[in-house]
Amino acid sequence: MEHSPKLFICYRRDDTGGDAGRLNDTLIQLLGTGSTFFDLSSIVPGRDFEVELKRALSQTRFLLALIGPKWEIVADSVHKPRLHDENDYVRMELLAGIENDVPVVPVLLNRNSVPNAVDLPDVLRPITKLQAFEIRRDRWTDDVSVLLKKLDIALDPEEDRQARQVAAMVEWKRRDHPDSTPRRWVVYIDNHSEAPIIVKEVRAVSKSLDLSIEDWGHVAPRASSDYELEEQDFNPIEDRPDVYVRFVDARGRKWSLRNDTLRRLRR
Repeated sequence: MEHSPKLFICYRRDDTGGDAGRLNDTLIQLLGTGSTFFDLSSIVPGRDFEVELKRALSQTRFLLALIGPKWEIVADSVHKPRLHDENDYVRMELLAGIENDVPVVPVLLNRNSVPNAVDLPDVLRPITKLQAFEIRRDRWTDDVSVLLKKLDIALDPEEDRQARQVAAMVEWKRRDHPDSTPRRWVVYIDNHSEAPIIVKEVRAVSKSLDLSIEDWGHVAPRASSDYELEEQDFNPIEDRPDVYVRFVDARGRKWSLRNDTLRRLRR
């Protein structure tokens, strides 16, 4: 790893997989590249998973333990809760963090209380006594900013601050309430900043998809803009498209964004 991460994101894919990716994107936007350790993007192919995790934890300022509705009950093939398995990666990450004296912060997602101690193995029960923090989906960026303030982590003041608060992704169509209609995959442009942006081009590219949209248009402050994908012969879970965006910030500066990589365009 080229950078020493400030925040380690510990999560269970079957519980908070989507929210973990979103949190990682938000932290990168607010703090800059190299500010997090997130296993899907931070481990170099061919490296030993356990060794890399321990190395990252030794350089980590805080471990964010993402706890969703099923965190303590997600089970293996024989119906044993995974947290009770000594070889479970989430358990190993938490214990390694504790052993390395990394402060553990329980982050509640889609729930408002920590698990009951009786539902956890003895070695993890101390986590239930730690001060937890809830991140709500309808106040996502605000809550993440408050969390960073409570952890005394300053936001990066550099000139690309607004640009780093722009995110692009393909995910299930967002719903605030249950919906009986089939779910659809959608390209989202999220502008978490306090000023508008102008999106000039969006491309979503995978092995089986190449979609280009010119002059996407304005995205208001603290707003999202979306484009529903037509029925395609691709599975974003296994063939997740790369999303490339060209946009102009509120001061007229031009930027490109692709898979969390932000670049200033001089022309």
